[in-house]
Amino acid sequence: MYRTIVEEHAFVQDLDSLAKDYPRIYDVKDAVSWELSKRPLAGTAVFGYHQWRLYNTFQVGITPVFTILYSYDEQKDPNTVRLFGVRAADKVRDE
Repeated sequence: MYRTIVEEHAFVQDLDSLAKDYPRIYDVKDAVSWELSKRPLAGTAVFGYHQWRLYNTFQVGITPVFTILYSYDEQKDPNTVRLFGVRAADKVRDE
């Protein structure tokens, strides 16, 4: 079974921002989306919030680890994974 992947606005903004330094970020996004569509529980649950999860990619060459914030709720919507944010391990948001 494959789940629908929904890219929330903040996630798309994060991708576009990261693309300036990591032009292959869209390939990373495609691979992670494929993985989460098949295995939505692949990420680590955020303590205290069972539907919120973090998925970490592997470092490949000079491409850093990326962390994706997403939600998946088996009870309320078992067919949808929502992507909310992505960060590079070597980048810290200035907010």
